[in-house]
Amino acid sequence: MVQDRPPTQPNTPRNSPTPPPQPKRITHASEAIVAALKKFPRASRIQMNSDKTNRNLLMELKHARHEHDPDAHPDDASDASSLLTISDDEDAPATTATDDLFSRLANLSPASRGLASAVLGQRCRDEDDPPSPIPSRKRACRTIDGEIPITPGVPVIHGFHSYLFDLDAYKIYTPLHFFTNTNIRLFNREAHSLPLRRINPLPGQRLTKAPQVLDTDAFEKKYGMEKSLTRGDWIEAARNYVRFAGKVGLGGPDGDFARRWDSHFGFFEERTDGAANFAAILEVDMAMRKDYVAQPFAFDRVYYHAQYESAKTNIRLRALEYAQLPPSQPRASRGSDPKQGPALTPFRKGSSSSPSSAVCLRCARRGHTVAMCSATAFQDGSAISATIRDGSFFRGSSSVCHQWNARGASGCPCVHSPSRVHMCSFCGDKSHHALAWSCRKEPPAPSS
Repeated sequence: MVQDRPPTQPNTPRNSPTPPPQPKRITHASEAIVAALKKFPRASRIQMNSDKTNRNLLMELKHARHEHDPDAHPDDASDASSLLTISDDEDAPATTATDDLFSRLANLSPASRGLASAVLGQRCRDEDDPPSPIPSRKRACRTIDGEIPITPGVPVIHGFHSYLFDLDAYKIYTPLHFFTNTNIRLFNREAHSLPLRRINPLPGQRLTKAPQVLDTDAFEKKYGMEKSLTRGDWIEAARNYVRFAGKVGLGGPDGDFARRWDSHFGFFEERTDGAANFAAILEVDMAMRKDYVAQPFAFDRVYYHAQYESAKTNIRLRALEYAQLPPSQPRASRGSDPKQGPALTPFRKGSSSSPSSAVCLRCARRGHTVAMCSATAFQDGSAISATIRDGSFFRGSSSVCHQWNARGASGCPCVHSPSRVHMCSFCGDKSHHALAWSCRKEPPAPSS
């Protein structure tokens, strides 16, 4: 039986005819508290009484000092704490492992006992108290809302994976070929195996961990590069990109953001020479979308037209430089798509492949190519007829094939239209190419 008794309650002799007075409860008058104390192990209650006794002695000392010198010790002690009464039927030693543990803890110093109690307290509570039931949470039942109808023979419009939305949210450039139907399906089906990378949070964003997004470089290395897109795949991806813009842009498919990108891709699709100049379209499209990530800008048809024409000219000039490299000089790979512009490495290291070894198909001099030629006459003083107009090579009014002039008929077969003529760019003769040196003296090779 557990009850409270005053610590200073005198013991009544056993042979007294008058029964001892019933101890008055001082601090634990609540039945709920008494019931809770009864659940404590016997050793634990003995220790609690020991701790209370020590505190009461300190309180008596404090009270005595206050009585002796109130000025030096103005604070009086509080009332003494009542002790727990342990009935005689609990004199038997503890029979559980927990009671034995607490009895051993009672012999430790206060510091050691506090440390051990902190370590073992949770375990003891788990053993003494029954496990509390885990509150059940009602599961949300799924419905078929949001399903789209599927018609045999009609292509399914696939949804966009969260990886694509994350790249857009963190303002990371997303290559266009991520939006082909093939890659959209790949994201939805193989997302668990795609590599991710950590990035810095957005300005003002506070996160405990760095956010993770799709590793675009690793994806391109494994599944192909954006610059290798064919025109058909580019058109397919562009339409999906506009649909994606309707998902992330304000106003949905009819909002300003979606219409802006519809105008962007629509401009390139409307080019009547788009099939022949797709390399220029892809080059400008990629450059503009990368610029837009860094600084958004408004769609302007005049600006787009200027960029497109500039790209066409640059690609033609690069092709001229590529064709004029000596046959012994290695050429960089054009990539998997022959429509792509040449990725040039103009000159090798070493004296035999220095810039001075290049020969101009216009003036027959070494040290530069047609694109950089400013000569007005050959070295012997005769007039030069070949010119560069709109990125193409002309002699008089005829468009001249620069590839044939550099390598002749034994080189790679030409795939241009019949309007481009196989004639010597130096003299106009159709029986030999320029670098056959039939009409001009070959300039001396540079000294090593």
